[in-house]
Parts: sequence; C-alpha cells; structure tokens
Amino acid sequence: MKTLFDSKSKGFSVAKGSDVSPSDLLNSGIYMNDFKFHPHNLDAIRDLIFKAFKEGKIKTNYLVREESTFLNRIYRFDACPF
Repeated sequence: MKTLFDSKSKGFSVAKGSDVSPSDLLNSGIYMNDFKFHPHNLDAIRDLIFKAFKEGKIKTNYLVREESTFLNRIYRFDACPF
C-alpha cells in the first residue's frame, strides 16, 4: 500500500527507541522545523549521516530504516556495531 503524505506532512519523525541523539542529527545537517526533521528523503538522510561520519562530525554511523505508517513518515536510526 502506498503511503499518504500531503504537503503538511513533509519531514519525518524519529522512531521511539532509536539510537541517534539530537546532536548527531544536527551535526549531520538534519534540522527540525514545525516538529518534523528535514530533509525527508530517506536516501538524502543516509547520505548526510554517512558523510558526517566519514568527516568525523559524528562518532557513530547509523543504519536508517523506514517504519512509516499510512499517515506518518518515521525513520529508525540504529547505531552500527562497527
């Protein structure tokens, strides 16, 4: 089933229990606006996280998975064990 996201739902929420800290999101270039994190594109998020890790801006790389519901875009951040 295709998810339903309207223009007001741009952005994403972090899944409960995710390993990522707000400072790691900020240091990766991910920002919050209207209680949602941006950018909302999953590939862009993965690229930002990896780039920040490679440049030493964050100490942990994260596996980012989508756990979206019909109305909400939700991403889970799990710390890589390596």
